[in-house]
Amino acid sequence: TNTGGAATYSSLALTMAIPSGWEIFGERLLLGRTQEGGDYTDVRDDRMIWYFSLPAGVSKSFKTTLRAAYAGEFTLPSIKCEAMYDAHVNACTSSGKATVRMAE
Repeated sequence: TNTGGAATYSSLALTMAIPSGWEIFGERLLLGRTQEGGDYTDVRDDRMIWYFSLPAGVSKSFKTTLRAAYAGEFTLPSIKCEAMYDAHVNACTSSGKATVRMAE
């Protein structure tokens, strides 16, 4: 959500690093397509990056499907959003943990 007053933020990059032991599921089949509201989606082995603009007072959501490849406890890296050409515009979530158990 852009809470920065009347400014439209452009050239934003939302980066979601993928925990080790997990993989991006299905997005590679859609490479070159972008989600509604985004200008471009960059899918890599260890992260996804969405590029977009965000007018004042507007919220956008981006989704992906992940698959846990291995059982164990994993650190979920923080998700960050930053303007590519203005270091003062940025946001970051806290990291977390996830436990993956084998189905019985």
